[in-house]
Amino acid sequence: MVNGISSSLAGMNSAFDSIGVRANNLANLNTESFKSLIPTSDSGPDGQPKLTVKKDTSPGPITDIRGGKPIEGSNTDLTAEMVGLMADANKAKFNVKAIQTQNEMTGTIINIKV
Repeated sequence: MVNGISSSLAGMNSAFDSIGVRANNLANLNTESFKSLIPTSDSGPDGQPKLTVKKDTSPGPITDIRGGKPIEGSNTDLTAEMVGLMADANKAKFNVKAIQTQNEMTGTIINIKV
């Protein structure tokens, strides 16, 4: 059971870290030349959930021209970020529920033995 709790905690932490990355992307939605970060959940070498983050190098839209030079906007995709936030929130919620269920099961086992 302890392994299940540690896996759920790692999954919950990964989801919260991903939410932080997405929040940063959304906060910089209107920042010129901002390159968003892409959070991806993987399994680490020990099988625990692990978050990897890479920079999205795709160009943003041209938003203005200053002094004859085009100004690039942020390449953050609002729709993708919002969908990702909802998915990350659900991942965190499911991991919290798994921890609650494991705690209830442990309490039941202790009560049976007593």
